[in-house]
Amino acid sequence: MVEKIFKALSPSAKAILLALACLLYVLSPIDAVPDFTPVLGWLDDLLAAAVTLILLWRGFGGKLPLPDRGEDGTATPPAAPADDADHEPDPYQVLGLRSEAGPELIRKAYREMMAQYHPDKVAHLGEELKRTAHRKTLEIRRAYERLGGL
Repeated sequence: MVEKIFKALSPSAKAILLALACLLYVLSPIDAVPDFTPVLGWLDDLLAAAVTLILLWRGFGGKLPLPDRGEDGTATPPAAPADDADHEPDPYQVLGLRSEAGPELIRKAYREMMAQYHPDKVAHLGEELKRTAHRKTLEIRRAYERLGGL
């Protein structure tokens, strides 16, 4: 049960839980070596903190997930996609169809692509893949709308 819950957590939530566990260990009076022992008592806390940092570093592939920051230090929102029709890809190509495809084939391809790239399908794989899937579903939906669907 606990394993299922832990697998369902996002990488950021797992990192927070790991950091909290380390903090509880460091602050707890019950350690492997008691804290009142001058040097040895602090070394096990330092070791626990170092192991936590290494696990966090490896868990995020050597790059911690920090939001992009602007010059003033505030988080910058992701750039909105351009609405320029000149820069949009060919809707038939997005849906993997030939230009002579009929409405039924377009609808079928749309449903298959949405089922494949829906963000809920990849939510357990991390935030980056979830964002990529979201962008892809928006692209698929725009292509379907341009072809007369929805």
